Amino acid sequence: MCILIDDNDRKIGADSKKNCHLNSNIDKGLLHRAFSVFLFNSEEKLLLQQRSNAKITFPGCFTNTCCSHPLHTASELEEQDAIGVRRAAQRRLQAELGIPMVQVPPEEMTYLTRIQYKAQSDGVWGEHEIDYILFMQKDVDLNPDPNEIQSHCYVSKEELKEILEKAKRKELEITPWFSLIAETFLFKWWDNLHNLKQFIDHDRIHRMQSRAVQPVPVVSEDWAHLHVCLEAVPHADVIPIDSQKSSEMHESYACASFIKPAGLAVPNETIPLH
Repeated sequence: MCILIDDNDRKIGADSKKNCHLNSNIDKGLLHRAFSVFLFNSEEKLLLQQRSNAKITFPGCFTNTCCSHPLHTASELEEQDAIGVRRAAQRRLQAELGIPMVQVPPEEMTYLTRIQYKAQSDGVWGEHEIDYILFMQKDVDLNPDPNEIQSHCYVSKEELKEILEKAKRKELEITPWFSLIAETFLFKWWDNLHNLKQFIDHDRIHRMQSRAVQPVPVVSEDWAHLHVCLEAVPHADVIPIDSQKSSEMHESYACASFIKPAGLAVPNETIPLH
């Protein structure tokens, strides 16, 4: 069960993941707690993932390292220093990317701030979250679950800027929350990986808004070769998931309709980054 919250991130209940992501409920104001992890290696490259096409929201889109939800359980409801959210991040890094939990202890994650955003994926599904932003720098072992992730890659700042430009030209798809963060705070934080304390803001929730999303058809004659990351970042270390591991899941997606943000993300509220 996901954690239901009000606009000030106060717990008000619990509901299923399905109900939290139905546009019909989001339109009534349903809001839940989430997190986004940005994991950097020792070369200061950011680990990106391409979401599986089995995802109900934003399938096939590129995004930051890991995006998910804390559960309505005692250990993940604990709010002191966002320890419950950081425990959830540790759990999901293992579940999605196969990173051993011992390599990503919660105490090594830096909780920077929170953003609130809302975005429709299609006519049925969407997102409405208060998203905790977690940074970590660590060399880790990866063994991604193909039911969660199609491919993954480490990118430099310049390579990510190229990805963002390609997304603006509708040449690939990125998630709206990643677009929002990348177009506002990410690069300033990235420039200061060893001095993040100056950006920690646990008091403010940044209310952000992404422009409308539109479905964009992407057709591939051979699904196993549809790895947009190879085209987006030709010099990056790209590791597509073995298609044999998930051939049944991919079989019905030989011709899929993906979702991408149309235009730039526009923050409604920002903070000075200096």
